[in-house]
Amino acid sequence: MSLFSLVFFSMAAALVCRIFPGKYRWGVLLAASMLFYAIESPKALPLLLIVSAWTWFCARNIGRAGGEMPEGLTREEKKAWKQSVKAVKKRWLTAGLCADFAVLVLFKYLNDVRVLFGASRLGILLPLGLSFYTFQ
Repeated sequence: MSLFSLVFFSMAAALVCRIFPGKYRWGVLLAASMLFYAIESPKALPLLLIVSAWTWFCARNIGRAGGEMPEGLTREEKKAWKQSVKAVKKRWLTAGLCADFAVLVLFKYLNDVRVLFGASRLGILLPLGLSFYTFQ
């Protein structure tokens, strides 16, 4: 994609985003981002969709962990309840991060490790923007 096309795409996405109300803008930006990746690297779009869905699923479970604290708990029970909710949130965060970094490591470093140990390279190319998406 040329620089002019990139600038045009960015400006068009920004203008379309401004048309929609605030609560729908995330959807427009998500669609524009996926469209950009689909234009640049159509083969990598399913991977990006899977990674995005998994990250969303983990974030949703982090947000829903615990719900409202039950009433009538003693001080110790409240503390234990908060610790259990915190542990659940940490597990979902760990699961999300491990999966995202595993995908990044697989695509970025697997060929180098294989060559280091004398094996042939695989035909796996790093999808465009995967590092940016993972660390964002």
